[in-house]
Amino acid sequence: VDTPGFGDAVDNTDCWQPIINYVEKQFEDYLEGETRIERVEVPDTRVHACLYFIAPTGHGLKPLDIQFMKRIHEKVNIIPVIGKADACTHREVDLFKSKILVQLEMNEIRIYDFPERELGAENNWMRSLLPFAVVGSNTTLTDDNGTKYRGREYPWGTVNIEDQGHCDFSPLRHLLLATHMQDLKEVTHATHYENFRRQKLNMMGEQKAEESSESDLSAVEEDGLKSFGFEWEQTFGKLTNEKLQQLQKFAKNKEGDHVHALSTSTDLNTIGLRRNSYMKGKMLWNKTNSVSLLELRQKLMGQT
Repeated sequence: VDTPGFGDAVDNTDCWQPIINYVEKQFEDYLEGETRIERVEVPDTRVHACLYFIAPTGHGLKPLDIQFMKRIHEKVNIIPVIGKADACTHREVDLFKSKILVQLEMNEIRIYDFPERELGAENNWMRSLLPFAVVGSNTTLTDDNGTKYRGREYPWGTVNIEDQGHCDFSPLRHLLLATHMQDLKEVTHATHYENFRRQKLNMMGEQKAEESSESDLSAVEEDGLKSFGFEWEQTFGKLTNEKLQQLQKFAKNKEGDHVHALSTSTDLNTIGLRRNSYMKGKMLWNKTNSVSLLELRQKLMGQT
């Protein structure tokens, strides 16, 4: 996986995040494949080594280099490499390597140190070349003996990247591909992947615990609301029943008053009708007998 343009922006804030996301994504895919119910062979796309190229400034690591390696050294095996080493003399390269190692130790950055158990005694010297100083090739050349090699050609000469006197490309290739490939995979699986797996499972467990606690709390709150609603319903129902009884009593009283008033009005109407009938009968008597009832009463009292 190549990362062209890394650190070239004016603002490099969080420029390492896409790389970290990619490494973690490979871990997540591998973990998902391992935890399936029907387990199948999971393709291993995890990143087993990170060749971190350092600019040949001769002044040590830049702040960006330190910040990036601090964030990724627990996720992948870091192998620091000095690029374009032909820009420096051999003495400058040696001093630069010493500065880099000191800065890595001061900032507590762990790098892959190529364990001795994977090397024979004759190749143990290769470990001392860390960080490796390499030169990229841009052409294929042929030496005086007719042997082809990859190198870099300049107007003043050529660089043979496979020549130990020119750069550390050959020892780096030997360590990566010939002796320590399996160890890199084992360290990735036993250390970096296990750390990621443990953190991921712990996070999942904490999320489940939070969800269960929230569900328990919701159940308690729901029970509380139900009990409160039941008590409120009883209280409100009691008040409603009392109010309803009062309204019914008031309505009955009103109905009684209305009936009484109605009966009184009916009696008055009856009395009025009887009075009118009496007056009409009195007037008819006076006309017929040419004497009023009052005069007749006086005559009867005089005779008596």
